Amino acid sequence: MKRLFSLFLSLILVLGLVSCASSSASKISSEEKAITDAASAEALETLARQYGDEGKYEYAMQAAKKLLELDPDSQDGYLLKAELRIREMQSAYGELNAMVEEDLGSVPDPAAYKEELARMYEEAGLDLIIPFVPDYASPEEINTVGNSAQNLYGIVWNADGSSVSGVFASQGEWIYYADPKDHYALYKGRTDGGSLEKITSDAACSLNVAGDWIYYINRGEENSLYKIRTDGSGRTRLTDDACASAVVCGDWIYYVNQDDRDTIYRIGIDGAAREIFGKTDAKLLFTDGVWLYFSSEDEENLVRLKLDKSGQEYLLGRWHVWVYLYEGWLYYLTDDNGLAILKMRPDGADVTEVWHYDAKINFYALLDGRLIVSVRDREGKEGLLALRLDTLEEELSLENVHSEAVCSDSRGNVYFITSADDLGLYRIDWETGSAVPIG
Repeated sequence: MKRLFSLFLSLILVLGLVSCASSSASKISSEEKAITDAASAEALETLARQYGDEGKYEYAMQAAKKLLELDPDSQDGYLLKAELRIREMQSAYGELNAMVEEDLGSVPDPAAYKEELARMYEEAGLDLIIPFVPDYASPEEINTVGNSAQNLYGIVWNADGSSVSGVFASQGEWIYYADPKDHYALYKGRTDGGSLEKITSDAACSLNVAGDWIYYINRGEENSLYKIRTDGSGRTRLTDDACASAVVCGDWIYYVNQDDRDTIYRIGIDGAAREIFGKTDAKLLFTDGVWLYFSSEDEENLVRLKLDKSGQEYLLGRWHVWVYLYEGWLYYLTDDNGLAILKMRPDGADVTEVWHYDAKINFYALLDGRLIVSVRDREGKEGLLALRLDTLEEELSLENVHSEAVCSDSRGNVYFITSADDLGLYRIDWETGSAVPIG
């Protein structure tokens, strides 16, 4: 009886082992079986490339290694192994980039996220390539002209008496700002508020934003023209010319060369095709997409030159500053027993006084049917006023506000920069009639 029981147990064990072996055999994948059955180097190379194309790099490497077992002297076999490993790494980088691109839209602090990622990759001895994510939500938001006249003209006065213009720009739901409190380093932020994110430490001015790029004059690099992507990548010097002012329109950047002030230059947004655009005594300039407007150095003459170079017109022959094109009219500030804001047609016709102030108008802006003016009365008190443009009825009065540039974004918000004792950026809250600090 014992012998029969022992035989029975042995039979069960044998059957179990056979079953396990059969089960293990059934777990062999079709790819592994194909590699096992392949009897030639040519067949194995074909499998390795097939599995590589399918992204099955584990099996592709198995096929390549077996190929070299059959032919250890195959130069092509060793190169195939390296090629497959490189393709696997590229695939992994692609997956990482896709993950980072997705996560960048969700992390609460993108700048800190990118900084920590870069640190981890540096410690690992790897190069991190963070995919570029544009700020605009749709192509319709892309600026065709890099900045408005009032944003380009907006001036910030420094404690040493020097001035910087064009420190604010906007595109879509984003604003871009050269912060005077941080040596004019370039920041960006949402138009709906929140903290600002640093793009570059370059001392930037004459900001122009178009598509994926910010174009600017770098005051720390001899006033040369630069461009940088809106995420801070791709920083590129475009020209060695020292620029006094610049504006982007389409594929061109128009600028005044400090060493050749009687000449307007233009250069492609890629830094190529630098050329003389026109010979004239020029100071600040802006464009409406058809004409380039500029003032003479002494601010006595206002001139416009067609972008296709087909014509040039003199529009005004008296002292003026802060020329803006708004709803079919050219507005400008001039002196008239105090200061006055006047308007005229773009061809110089129909000159009309809009608003007169018997003291100092520091800056002004036009937006959403409003005239926003920064003023200083005869007693030295400063403030910011908002008037209905059609009736001149006062809508807002901020007293004791020492403001510099008055700017606007593409969503209709109005901003101003306080003077040298603060140099803060504020947005006007029309509902509460107050100023909200930005940053």
